[in-house]
Amino acid sequence: MLGFQRFFLAVGALACLALAPAQAAPPAQTSETRVYLLRGLANVFSLGLDDLADKLSRRGIQATVANHADADALADEIVSRRAAGWRGPVVLVGHSLGADAVYPMAARLAAAKVPVSLVVSFDPVGYQTVPRNVTKAVNYYLSGCCNAVRSGHGFKGSLTNFDLEGKSDLGHLNIEKSPQLHEEVIARIVALKAPPRKRRKPAQPAPDTVKDATKPATDVTGTAPASTTAGVPAAAPATTH
Repeated sequence: MLGFQRFFLAVGALACLALAPAQAAPPAQTSETRVYLLRGLANVFSLGLDDLADKLSRRGIQATVANHADADALADEIVSRRAAGWRGPVVLVGHSLGADAVYPMAARLAAAKVPVSLVVSFDPVGYQTVPRNVTKAVNYYLSGCCNAVRSGHGFKGSLTNFDLEGKSDLGHLNIEKSPQLHEEVIARIVALKAPPRKRRKPAQPAPDTVKDATKPATDVTGTAPASTTAGVPAAAPATTH
């Protein structure tokens, strides 16, 4: 009798193990791209960047979220990684004061001769310029609140400003939380490829094929795609000075 009891207990234990949910394995890093996302004021008003980082991680892209005050330390970390041999694409993303920080961060990398493949800013509060080492910059902003970005000295890449003022319910405190904008940013990042080890001449910026939420207010390098993402009307182009 005792033998049968032990047998049924063993079978029950095996059944419980079979029905227990498996522990989710952490996503494998399948891309050489590294994305650095900088939050804004008080480190609590830019939590949409955490959501964006999670989406990137699920796609195998390493993403680091930090406060805008950590920009210099992160830039130094990138320089160290480059010195150790890493040559993957660098992507900088920021919101509010974090958006103000990503352009000086890119400039710090320029001083160390580190290229930046993509900079994405959500509603920069100050007036920012794109340094010469950036291949592509995309700025989503609300003209009633914040500012467009301008090209800096020696910049020859692609810069596009998207004025989202009056589009749906977007505001300064939720622009970086937009699922639609997240998908656009992810598409741009996924499209990046690691640069070749040796180049005879600087590579030209790849054409921007991502369908954006609205027509650009300013497009420094030419005409942006005419198509718009469903559900968000196009904004009237703004005049650049």
